[in-house]
Amino acid sequence: MLSRPVTITVGALADMLRIHRVGELPIVLQPDPTWNDPTADQHAAEAAWQEFTKVGLARRSGRLDGDTVDTLHVLARPSVEYLAVVLGEDYQDGVVVAARGDETVIAYRAGETVTLTSVRAASGPETLLRQIPDAPPAPIEAVNVPVNGLAEEARDSFADASSAARDSRTMAMLRRQQVVCQGELYVGVRDAYGRYRRSPAVQFQDYPAGRVLVVISGGYLSIVPATKVVLRDRLRAAYRELVQ
Repeated sequence: MLSRPVTITVGALADMLRIHRVGELPIVLQPDPTWNDPTADQHAAEAAWQEFTKVGLARRSGRLDGDTVDTLHVLARPSVEYLAVVLGEDYQDGVVVAARGDETVIAYRAGETVTLTSVRAASGPETLLRQIPDAPPAPIEAVNVPVNGLAEEARDSFADASSAARDSRTMAMLRRQQVVCQGELYVGVRDAYGRYRRSPAVQFQDYPAGRVLVVISGGYLSIVPATKVVLRDRLRAAYRELVQ
């Protein structure tokens, strides 16, 4: 385990994984792909070693500390991981909570840097949700409308007092507001043979009124207030689907 949170560039982290042939960064952390010739790769490797040494993750003798090696292995090849991509008006952050055994690594990418933190015996869903921006649940009733009928329902909503009309009015109210933040949450699992599977996205959107969970399934669009409990339960259900 790392003794303290450490911040490094995402490029140096990816290069160190490549140097040690540990694996690749989770997709939400990966830097933009580039093509390098052998000389450029050598320069990148030297820069990565310098950066790891500067922040105390490598020794000046040119070797990684044992805790650093363990952290890289957990991050690149966890048995279970919880991931998030969060998009705001002027940023896109990526978060990974990777676990293997009783060790958990939290990796938060903001711009071109990644902050790594080690914790023990952490609950993945709750730990992931603590990393993303907080927002109150939107004060709306749950909405469930057919995707193909959205436009027609919107035209009829003010003449109809049914629940369908209420749903349409709620949809219209949300459309008039600007989305200030949105994100996707995932669960990934790797079995004993190294086979990896990832869940469909759990999607949320933040409006000035609050946060909603967005689900499209079976031709219907569902929107519900996104409390932390709702998002946590969605992640738990996604995990159960993967391991059953």
